[in-house]
Amino acid sequence: MNNEDLINIISEKLTDSFYSAESETDVDNLFKILLYEVSVGNDVADLYNLLGMDNFCKLVEFFNGKKIRTIRKEKLNEIMRTAILFYEFEINGLDWKEIKKLYPDTKIDVNAERFRIKKLKETLRKQVSSTVFGEKEN
Repeated sequence: MNNEDLINIISEKLTDSFYSAESETDVDNLFKILLYEVSVGNDVADLYNLLGMDNFCKLVEFFNGKKIRTIRKEKLNEIMRTAILFYEFEINGLDWKEIKKLYPDTKIDVNAERFRIKKLKETLRKQVSSTVFGEKEN
């Protein structure tokens, strides 16, 4: 039996309608205890609590023991802000004054956002070119 089979069996046991909600909770709690036991000193059990059984199993299956690093929440906020501002500026055609009115609680550094949007446009152009023409740009 490989890891994928085991993950599928556990997932089926937790979602099978044969089991009551109480049984699912019991199995889930046992699973958490075992995770805490094998993951002392790291964030695996906390990640399980955040993702839930199905998404956690998919994550483990995908990375299969490899170490992963995430971005900091500040960088995530920057990325989210730039994506929204790109959409407002490039897609909706708003100018920066209109965008600032639309998002009054958001500190917007127009020069920094212009630079990020320019880089995003370059990345999108490269991806489209690669997809359409099969070209890879350096």
